[in-house]
Amino acid sequence: MEPHTVLLTAQIPLRSGREAALAEAFDRLRERSLQEPGVLSFERLAGATGTASTASTTGAVSTVVLREEYRDEATLDAHLAEPHTAEFLAVLPGLLAAAAAVRVDLVRTVRAFDVPPAAAG
Repeated sequence: MEPHTVLLTAQIPLRSGREAALAEAFDRLRERSLQEPGVLSFERLAGATGTASTASTTGAVSTVVLREEYRDEATLDAHLAEPHTAEFLAVLPGLLAAAAAVRVDLVRTVRAFDVPPAAAG
């Protein structure tokens, strides 16, 4: 089997005014998660603003993208079993304007190279 990492990407459509609550919950999760063996990266990326219609709400929605990378599938499974992950997942539904879309991909490196800095001068 070829070496790969596991990439989890989640698109989180937030209720209006819930951005700070997500940021706070995610920052707590990130701090603890990066201490777990095999967690390679844990990021909250800037999102887009749009409009969502659900059965219970219509209005402005801010979508935040979470990106997490793990050494392997066992590392992801261990992360999902951590108490701090359960705490985050318990808070998340109250922040959502619609269902969060989560995707897990295997990522295989096909080429890696360095780009040298420009010469001083």
